Amino acid sequence: MKKIYGLLAVSLFFSATFPSLNYAISTETSETDSSTTEETDTTTSATTEEESDSTESSSTDSTTSESTETTDTTSSEDISTETSSSESESTSTTTSSSKSSSTKDSETTETTTTVKVKEKKKPIKKVQPKKEKRIKKETTQVSEKVNYNVTLDGGNFKTTRNETNEQFVMKIGNKARKIAHKNDLYASVMIAQAALESGFGKSQLANEPNYNLFGIKGSFQGKSTSMLTAEDTKSGYINIVDRFRKYDSYEDSLNDYAKLMTKGINGNPSIYHGSTKKKSKTYKDATKKLTGVYATDRHYDAKLNEIIKTYDLTRFDKSFTETVKHRVGKDDTLRSIAKKYKVEKDSILELNKSIDRDKPLEEGTTILVEKDIEFVKPLNKKYTVSSDFGSRGKEHHNGIDLAISSGTSVYATGKGVVEATGYDPSAGNYIIIKHNYGLYSSYFHLKEINVKKGQKIDMSQKIGLVGSTGNSTGPHLHFAISDKVWSNYYHPKEFVDLD
Repeated sequence: MKKIYGLLAVSLFFSATFPSLNYAISTETSETDSSTTEETDTTTSATTEEESDSTESSSTDSTTSESTETTDTTSSEDISTETSSSESESTSTTTSSSKSSSTKDSETTETTTTVKVKEKKKPIKKVQPKKEKRIKKETTQVSEKVNYNVTLDGGNFKTTRNETNEQFVMKIGNKARKIAHKNDLYASVMIAQAALESGFGKSQLANEPNYNLFGIKGSFQGKSTSMLTAEDTKSGYINIVDRFRKYDSYEDSLNDYAKLMTKGINGNPSIYHGSTKKKSKTYKDATKKLTGVYATDRHYDAKLNEIIKTYDLTRFDKSFTETVKHRVGKDDTLRSIAKKYKVEKDSILELNKSIDRDKPLEEGTTILVEKDIEFVKPLNKKYTVSSDFGSRGKEHHNGIDLAISSGTSVYATGKGVVEATGYDPSAGNYIIIKHNYGLYSSYFHLKEINVKKGQKIDMSQKIGLVGSTGNSTGPHLHFAISDKVWSNYYHPKEFVDLD
């Protein structure tokens, strides 16, 4: 007690004798407290911003050994674990700052912890940004594949028809029709799958130099490319890197798809046979049988059906073929005949039951061959496509306009019979030819008509001259193809190679 009273007395003495000293001590203490408070507040604020997603409290007592152990574990884990560990380390640093006002021993210990954490974060700072950048870029590739232009609306999948997507359909439509017909497949399903898997030809995998429309994995003739892809699992989509086949053209991709559907995979050649016309009565049966087999997407059939409906793809399921008679020549073989007519040998044998595939063909005999229709261009001089098939303002343009000088000769695109000729206020002078395989070709705005109704016409026969009659803005040929007179039009590019 005496010591206490003594100290108090000394204190009072100094206060009375040196008041300025007392003020200085008070001021220094206040500034120190203020500085400490400001530092703590600043650290806490910064930590709050960095750790807004962290569920751990900054008041958690972290020791030096715990911080070191967490950091070591982080270095052996993937990027997501590194991020989590970094957050934990930041929390530890914050704790050390807020505890710095406790004792000197505690202050020293916590400061040491902070230094160690910073040393451990250095390799993470070098690796993490690079990893995040790579993942972000590859995720974009995945989004191209996952975003099929088909959205979920009220439990139903919806897609909107547009010109860009329509152009993709036209680009592969007729090729798909022919390939599907040869392989007993639904062309509508083939086109829908190509659109779905490639984002209507916009994905990186579908573009040059890959041309992979269906996302088929593996290699094709030794060629492949590696890309990130999304796989549908019970717990949601996961991203993985896989190898995909690489083709030289869309036609190669379509043919390889048909082969996959008919030949299957190693160990299971009939895995996709359920999608053939023989096994499925409708295209909806085919898409249902592909779901969970061709793709892991549980809604695969719903998406395909929506695309088929929106773009009226069933029109490609109708095959346009004609049966011709071929007289067997001296050097003819099944293979050479099939190559000439661009058909499969099996299709020739199907039509000619008397032929033995293991014996040579008998010269002079006649065999039947079912081949795809063949159309040629109606003009043999250079022209310009002034208006394509499709939407044109508020109306739908049912053909393609080929601008060329008046008086240019117009030729029949295929063999047939003249169905109608005449004049229409809109079409002007016109000719409509009926072909042997259920299609009609139309020629509008003619200056001159050189054929009559009922007249038989050969392919490439001259039928009239280009003009600008009817509702026309200048000399051009309006060329159209349909399966009914004046209705049910197809894009001419499905049948004729028009630039």
